Amino acid sequence: MKKMFVLIGLLLKFGILSAQEQCIKDTLVLLENKIWRAQLPEGKQYSSEMEFRDAIWTHTFLYNGQAKTIETSYKICGDTIKTYDFKRYKILELSDSTLVIQYLPERLTIGVGAVKYINTINSPAKMRENENRLDSIWRKKDIWNKGVAKITGEPIKDLSSIESPRWAIWDYDLTKYYVSQMKYPEELLKKNVAGYSVVMFALDTLGLPRWNTILTTVQEEFDAEVIRLTEELPHCLPCRDKEGKRMECLYTVYVPFLPQHYRDRVKADSIQEEELKQMFVTWESPSRFQEGNPSAVTDYINERLTYNPQLLGNQKQARGIYTISIDSYGEVTEVNAMRSCGIPAWDDQVTDIIKTMPRWTPEVNYHGKGEYRSSVWTVSVVFKKDSLITQHKSSNEVHDYNWLIKTLSKSCKYPVRLQKKNQEGILRVAYEIDINGYIINPTIIYCDNRKLKKATLDAFKAVINLPTVLQARRDTLLFQFKLDTPTTPMHPRADVLIFGYSTCDVPVLMRYENLLIAHTNEKRLEVGVPVCYLNERGDTIIPYGKYRFCQTDTIRNIGFVYENESNAKIVCINVKGRKLFNVFKYDNGADYVREGLFRITDDKGLIGFADTLGNIIIKPQFKFAFPFENGKAKVTFSGESKEVPDSNGEKHYWDSSQWFYINKNGKIINNRRI
Repeated sequence: MKKMFVLIGLLLKFGILSAQEQCIKDTLVLLENKIWRAQLPEGKQYSSEMEFRDAIWTHTFLYNGQAKTIETSYKICGDTIKTYDFKRYKILELSDSTLVIQYLPERLTIGVGAVKYINTINSPAKMRENENRLDSIWRKKDIWNKGVAKITGEPIKDLSSIESPRWAIWDYDLTKYYVSQMKYPEELLKKNVAGYSVVMFALDTLGLPRWNTILTTVQEEFDAEVIRLTEELPHCLPCRDKEGKRMECLYTVYVPFLPQHYRDRVKADSIQEEELKQMFVTWESPSRFQEGNPSAVTDYINERLTYNPQLLGNQKQARGIYTISIDSYGEVTEVNAMRSCGIPAWDDQVTDIIKTMPRWTPEVNYHGKGEYRSSVWTVSVVFKKDSLITQHKSSNEVHDYNWLIKTLSKSCKYPVRLQKKNQEGILRVAYEIDINGYIINPTIIYCDNRKLKKATLDAFKAVINLPTVLQARRDTLLFQFKLDTPTTPMHPRADVLIFGYSTCDVPVLMRYENLLIAHTNEKRLEVGVPVCYLNERGDTIIPYGKYRFCQTDTIRNIGFVYENESNAKIVCINVKGRKLFNVFKYDNGADYVREGLFRITDDKGLIGFADTLGNIIIKPQFKFAFPFENGKAKVTFSGESKEVPDSNGEKHYWDSSQWFYINKNGKIINNRRI
């Protein structure tokens, strides 16, 4: 009986301790990671702010424009805050927006009263800014080596000696995967609790997670979500050593939990989901070989083919069609002759060459978590009596469909008189390919400007007497003559685009290397609609979804687009679709070019300058900078953004006491401050 009472007593004590621990935890959730500002009577010449984070109490006093900060460790004991220097503060009221505390002196003191503090993080914009600040602090504090490591835990000193794991959509940045797929713990989301976890998991030779462990966490509720997402990771392209052999490895990822960012993402996802219902777009990219060069596959085969053309006998050529099965790891798994060239030894040689191909980049499905998929390619190989090998060694170009479009585009000349009159047009041309691969009988079957007929048919003279690898058939091509000024939208199904200039005195030829054109499935191409970018040959350089909106419809050197993120920045890209830097946002768009330069920013918000070719002329380093005028720009290293009075938060200006001028080399003029 006595033992029973002892057991009951222990259970009651354990229950009381658990309740106290939960109460302390709830208090910390409401108290930490906020900026509390004292609500003082009017007429006071000072103000006070404080923050509780990671058991450190930071108290800042502001007086006459000067700040004094005091830091001390603390702990919660019931309804009391106890500090390292034995001071005690009683919590009289605590909610998400209000904190009332009273200092408890060791001896009776007159004039000690309660102080009310208000949570200054009280709007989505301020919450977002505070979360960015906390995330920056946590990332700097985190001690773990992120990314790939040996399966033994030993860090890899030279990452160039291996092929790091790579995921379908996320490439090498898995943090984006966790942030985009997470389901925020409901109770913590209601209380606006931010935090982070660091997870480490093992990847096997199939690129799948095998086991995982949480290295660091702020809230235990975050751990279950991180583990769930880790276990649901689609397979990646596995880690490989310098010889290309698959190897097991460890992978470590930092996962931030930011409630306002999460709400922004959920809202953006719902908008995108509704947009997708109105679009007939397959969010996939096909498998590709050697950076996606359209002729790379046939080039690889033809460079290794050896055959005796005399075996063709009276035939001018023989054609074989072969299917290539590529698995979700980019490896060739099966090769079949769909249609034999008629000589089995040649078919076997092509099959052996394809089987020894280097790895492909597999097909990517962009829906949901994103995944690599298996795919099948069909390739046509033509064996010619005049030796296909000799042709490739001399010209290094296959006369295929891409060659046809490229040649027609370069050959087609925009009539000068029509450019001066700002006349454009669309024509559809029917043509045939005979059994020997020659293009014959080009005929215009539709035309909305008959003055462009001659220029269109003249373009076919460059291809009409050359053998191709195209199959015998009838087909059509859509030609569009378009001026550089946005008088009419580009036709979404145009095969051959010919650009002209209304002020040009000479015909303008296509320029493949330095031009990208925005396309959309919407009725009009304007800021706010989803776009992809094609080159003038029609190849997709920037697919749908990589960037959200475009600021530039035709990119010749650089262009401006919005990132596909919740808090989208305007970024500058080149004609290859590669991001160069962030662009300073001005007047709801990209900064204007002044005297050949425009303002750019880095990830910290510092401002620099770049030219219209995409070269960074002055690295981002200034807190604020005005555009160049008369060869100089007004800049500062300090200050803050302030609201223009009576503007309702729509207009701001930069307040600083230390301004100076720089020249276009970034040097201070006369070393004089303004």
